[in-house]
Amino acid sequence: MHTSLLFQIVTFFNLWFLGFFSILELAALFFKRVYLPYPPSYLACDVILIILSLLVEFLRIHLSRNGNLTERQIPILASLAFSFTSVLGSVYILLWQTYVLRLEIIFSCIQAAFQGFEIFYCCVLVIGFHKKSSPV
Repeated sequence: MHTSLLFQIVTFFNLWFLGFFSILELAALFFKRVYLPYPPSYLACDVILIILSLLVEFLRIHLSRNGNLTERQIPILASLAFSFTSVLGSVYILLWQTYVLRLEIIFSCIQAAFQGFEIFYCCVLVIGFHKKSSPV
């Protein structure tokens, strides 16, 4: 059995953090819309991109957890493929929004740390699963 308990723990906490982060982002968008001069077209673009990036992040976490539990490479590799889009979503939230709040910067950095660890550990898992499946 080559599943990683540490990886499962990190993805579990990342899933909870993603839920909290999603609520924070929606509240921040509401705050920006009410208190800042936010152009309506930019608001729609920000809302759509943030929701899509959060959905991709949820899918990435789900695939990596399932790949780890079933010890299969395909879900882990799909998770790595979605990681690029997920990192771009985090960078968008961190740098490219119309307005970026300090709280969003802090939470985006935490999300980036989760993503970096999971990308590294997914690579380790793929190598481990490949060694397990190859005949000696």
